[in-house]
Formats: sequence, structure tokens, C-alpha cells
Amino acid sequence: MVLRYDQIAKVLTGFARIITYLNTSEDLEYNAAYYQLLKVEEGQFEKGVKKGYCRSIFAEDGSCELGFF
Repeated sequence: MVLRYDQIAKVLTGFARIITYLNTSEDLEYNAAYYQLLKVEEGQFEKGVKKGYCRSIFAEDGSCELGFF
């Protein structure tokens, strides 16, 4: 089963670590060789939106953002 962020964002309230991947394969079967890490976000969320202290790390360029949102 594949879940997309926009399908669960309304109920995402509290503390979470969200890991975002890109599937580079046409096949929807899970195979780690075809998944590319995009970003990791962790902190407090309210209805899918960052609220309170959060940090995000972007895999593509290694940049990060942190602070109170």
C-alpha cells in the first residue's frame, strides 16, 4: 500500500519524523535499490504543518533548516 503525504497530512498532529523518498522505478514493489532519500523532517506538527521547534535536512545538497515555526 502506498501512502502519499497529502492523504495523511490532516491527521498528522504531534511529534513526528517524516522521511521523504523518491521511487525511481516504474514498479511499485518495495526495493530499496530504487529509493532515493530526499529529506528528513522532525519536530512538532499540527495538521501536517510545522509548528513549534522543527528541523529539516535536505539530502540533495546537505542543507538544513531549524527553528521555531
